[in-house]
Amino acid sequence: MENHNISEFAKQLYGRALVWDNHVCVAFADTEQCLPELEKYRLAGVDMIAVNIGDSDIDIETQIRTAACLSGYIENNAERYQFIYNANDILTAKAAGKLGITFNVEGFYAMGNQLSLLSLYHRIGVRWALLAYNRKNHVAYGCHDADDKGLTPFGYQVVAEMDRLGIIKCCSHMGYNSARDVLAESSLPVIFSHSNPRHLRDHERNIPDDLIKACAKTDGVVGLNGVSLFLKNDNCNTGILGDTIDYLVQLVGARHVGIGLDQMIGNSGTDDFKGSMAQDYWPNGKGYETANVSVAEPHQLLQLTDNLLQRGYTEADVLGILGENLLRVARQVW
Repeated sequence: MENHNISEFAKQLYGRALVWDNHVCVAFADTEQCLPELEKYRLAGVDMIAVNIGDSDIDIETQIRTAACLSGYIENNAERYQFIYNANDILTAKAAGKLGITFNVEGFYAMGNQLSLLSLYHRIGVRWALLAYNRKNHVAYGCHDADDKGLTPFGYQVVAEMDRLGIIKCCSHMGYNSARDVLAESSLPVIFSHSNPRHLRDHERNIPDDLIKACAKTDGVVGLNGVSLFLKNDNCNTGILGDTIDYLVQLVGARHVGIGLDQMIGNSGTDDFKGSMAQDYWPNGKGYETANVSVAEPHQLLQLTDNLLQRGYTEADVLGILGENLLRVARQVW
């Protein structure tokens, strides 16, 4: 059993930190009903989240409706939440005790080959996006594609347009060759919003050390994924979260590490995996079909703060991991 006796210094540091969880998922089938669950982030002391409006084979209409539902909820609860368009908004929201919220898109399946949809995404508040989700599309290949040939010609256009608009490029869920192409092409920071080291857990959704190092060379950030399936010993306890962060820090430095727990609100991640199994986005034999997948909760971020301090991490390093590293990337790209 974990020791949750948090030191007073950890509580004080966490209270003044910018705490940023860069990946939160909603249930697309009942978005409106699940939105009150966002409050658990604010109550856990989280200051900023990015909410997914579409992944895998979610069509463009559902993505737009999800974004509209979220935007309306934020506007109707303005005393607690603030929509984030730029980096300065994040600090304004924190100062007011509000949870800052922006959008992300997981893969460009819904975009097809229509480049102009990127501008629409940006206008409705999408501030980071990954280019492919587990399987290939018109842009790139996914991590479960054995024939990953890298970015397509259209994919290179997408990379350039994302940079022009100020949408952060994310390589989580992508095929390794496709991710290498994005990283090699980029003059702006790139992120792996929610990807763990494959060295610690051998799963295709995790990433090898060369991609972690290449991400750091762009001055980007690798975000800790809290899904037990992608963690050592299939366990998302706080000690293992700390072990995962420590591996990343030893490899590339604390400047390039952040948080993207991948928590699902509205239904379980396992249920979501099974929903599109026919599309093979979550192929059999990769652990997605198991019933005991769990995900780290936002309240564990305070525990994680204490865990890192106990490991000897400096105050500056912990503040960076909790959110300032992602703020730096946002300032550079947005």
